[in-house]
Amino acid sequence: MGTVQEELVYIGFEGCYVLINWKAGQQNSVTQAGSSSKITVVAMSNEAESSLPFYVEGKVVTGFQRGSKALGFPTANFDDNAVATMPVSMDNGVYFGWVNINNGPVYKMLVSIGWNPYFKNEKKSMEVHILNKFKEDFYGSQIKAVIIGYLRPMLDFNSIDELRKAIADDLEKVVDLLEEPESAVFKDDKYFTAEKES
Repeated sequence: MGTVQEELVYIGFEGCYVLINWKAGQQNSVTQAGSSSKITVVAMSNEAESSLPFYVEGKVVTGFQRGSKALGFPTANFDDNAVATMPVSMDNGVYFGWVNINNGPVYKMLVSIGWNPYFKNEKKSMEVHILNKFKEDFYGSQIKAVIIGYLRPMLDFNSIDELRKAIADDLEKVVDLLEEPESAVFKDDKYFTAEKES
C-alpha cells in the first residue's frame, strides 16, 4: 500500500490547481474546487518519479506494424537492448519528452512503454510517436530520447476508436506540456548532439 499524501497539484492541461489526497502509484479522481467536474490525477510512485528525466538511445526497429495502419499514429520502435535499459522502477504507461533521429532536429514526442493491453502484447516495447511528418522510413537509424514526464498509465479500451481518441487526447496535452519552460529546456540538451560513447 502506498503512503497517503496530501499535495497541491497543478494540472497544466486543465489549467487549475487541485488539492488531492493520493496514494503513490494509484489513480485518483478529484473534484476541482468550485466545480462539479472530475479530474483524473495519476500519481507515480516515488521510485518512478526519481527515474525522470530518463535518457535513452538505440536503433529504430520494425515494430508491430500497426501504428500507421491501424491507428493512424506512426511510431518509431526502440530496439530490445534500449528497452532493457529502462529502470525497473519506471511504471509502464504513456510518457512525453523530446527525441531526435541521427543527431538531427529535436522534436516533441509521446512514448508508450510496456505491454499494450488492448493489443495483448507479449513483449515489452517502447513506441515513440514523433510530432513531425517524415518523408520516408528510418529503420536502422539512431534514435535518442529524453523522457521527462508521465501522462497516464497503460489502459485497456473497448474499441480501437476509443484507443485512437485517447492517443489524440494525449497528443493535445503533450503539445502544451512541452511548451512549459521546465519542459522546453530539454529540447536544447547537449545529449542530442553528443557522439555515442564507445
